[in-house]
Amino acid sequence: VMSDGAAFFYLGDLFHHACEVEHLDWVSHGDAAQAATSRERVLREIIATDGLAVTSHERFPGWRRVTHDDAGYRMTPD
Repeated sequence: VMSDGAAFFYLGDLFHHACEVEHLDWVSHGDAAQAATSRERVLREIIATDGLAVTSHERFPGWRRVTHDDAGYRMTPD
């Protein structure tokens, strides 16, 4: 969702929990390689827009920022 220059991403079944952002290969069903590719594409978009993201199984309020460094991706509370 884009509104007034801000971005929000509801990650649905792409990421069930924030911990999966650090482990793109943790997939409970489906094609793990394709999931990792899709996950990385969305994470790059979240970072590029400085968007907020929420996974589908987090306690309220579950929205977070996504960061990336040499160790990989992370979700941190906003």
